[in-house]
Amino acid sequence: MRQLETNVRILRDELLDKQAHIEKVISEKNSIQFQLENELNRSRALELIVQTRNVTDSDLESGKGGIRFRGSMGPRHVAEARSQTELVTRARLALDDIGMMLVSTLRLNPNFRIAFLMYVVLIHLWVVYVLYHFSTHLKV
Repeated sequence: MRQLETNVRILRDELLDKQAHIEKVISEKNSIQFQLENELNRSRALELIVQTRNVTDSDLESGKGGIRFRGSMGPRHVAEARSQTELVTRARLALDDIGMMLVSTLRLNPNFRIAFLMYVVLIHLWVVYVLYHFSTHLKV
């Protein structure tokens, strides 16, 4: 009887190890898929930037570039618009990278996940407290 119990314990431990390994592999697979999607999005954004750079100012002025000028928008404004578009694209990609790092850390680290959840709950409680405090004490 004891032999069967020890065999069951050994098999149970092996099963738990295999399940942990499977979960780790699935997590790594999801992380790699997420990174692939990020790189594909980044590639599309860079292709868009390259396409906008390939259109010359003379093409834009003549209307060949797909953008028609309305009013007094001249080449100087085109350069500003192009630099602002690149700046927005860079900012978006930077925020996307930060979000991806946060999500992958939350996915892989349960302690960080709990700490982050507690942080979000505390921030919400603080906001509710501040709103309640100012609504009751600053009656006009």
